Amino acid sequence: MVEDSSTDSVALLLRTKNRPNSTVTYDAIQLKAGWHNTSSSAWGENRLSIQGKKDSTNWTEIMTLKANGQVGIGTDSPGASYKLDVNGNVKATKFIGDGSKLTNLSLGLTGLNLATTSGSVGIGLSNPDSDTKLHVNGRVRVGINSNESIEFDNGKVGIGTTNPEAQLSLGKWHSGSAGSSTDGATQLLLSGTHNAGVNKGTSKGTYKLKIEGYNNDGGAIIYPIYCQDENSKVDFWIRNRPSSSDEPTMYFAGNVSIGNLGNEKIDPKNKLEVDGTIMQKLDVIQCQNRGDWGSQNHPIKQYFRNKLSGKSVGTMMHALTNHPSWQGHYWTAWVDVNSKIQVIHNYYNKREIAE
Repeated sequence: MVEDSSTDSVALLLRTKNRPNSTVTYDAIQLKAGWHNTSSSAWGENRLSIQGKKDSTNWTEIMTLKANGQVGIGTDSPGASYKLDVNGNVKATKFIGDGSKLTNLSLGLTGLNLATTSGSVGIGLSNPDSDTKLHVNGRVRVGINSNESIEFDNGKVGIGTTNPEAQLSLGKWHSGSAGSSTDGATQLLLSGTHNAGVNKGTSKGTYKLKIEGYNNDGGAIIYPIYCQDENSKVDFWIRNRPSSSDEPTMYFAGNVSIGNLGNEKIDPKNKLEVDGTIMQKLDVIQCQNRGDWGSQNHPIKQYFRNKLSGKSVGTMMHALTNHPSWQGHYWTAWVDVNSKIQVIHNYYNKREIAE
């Protein structure tokens, strides 16, 4: 059929009839080719169109092929920058190509958005940072289940846990890096062949584990290392040194062994067992040249009282003084069974009580 009117110049028109015995009066389909210039700007050019009967008088676009090679499915106005513009869902068994030009792909019904710009891939956002190869807006899990996974969540990393609470959180299982020398439940293992990298050494020192940068000013109490069991019992901690001190504070809840003590190094029977020489640096008490150290307000009595008040029975310590007559002497103090602080001048073996 050839039509030529003031509004249409159609070279080809093929139209089916309604389905036989159909109660629907508008189930026909037509193939239309040529120039069409109705009030709709969509037909202001040459094209091949497949249309379906929308109602008793109107047709709707099924597929459009424009003269410039653009194809529209479900739309009569494919976008100017698209070769194929589909208004609706697409099902395909395979896409061939490197995918380098794919943008804004909807991943099913997940609500995620996959985009590529400047070689970067974004998931959950349309404009991934150009300095990253993969930019994810949201939580990322790598692994088969919550016990054996790596979780990236809001700037935190969890290994074996789906709820990282610190910048690096290790869960109730292992980290996945434990070797044959561990029992498989090790949460953090710093390893390497012959401690590769650590053995290089520098003039500044090389560390297997280094913790630095915490604020030590203003009297803040910070624990770089803090060990606590499931019953909230503290076993060990290292606390930052105050600004006025040169040394940190360490605490051990149980017995401690140092050196090669055989089986005792694994299960020490005393609070401190040492295989080797112990060196102690004693405090020097400023006596202000006072010789009446038996007085309760003497600096010696005050020193030991301040150090030992409230301590357990049996706690003992030593000190020196700067008194000119006692420079070769030392003092010992301890808490006796009655919780009294006993002080003895060892040179004269004279004992006093610091009330």
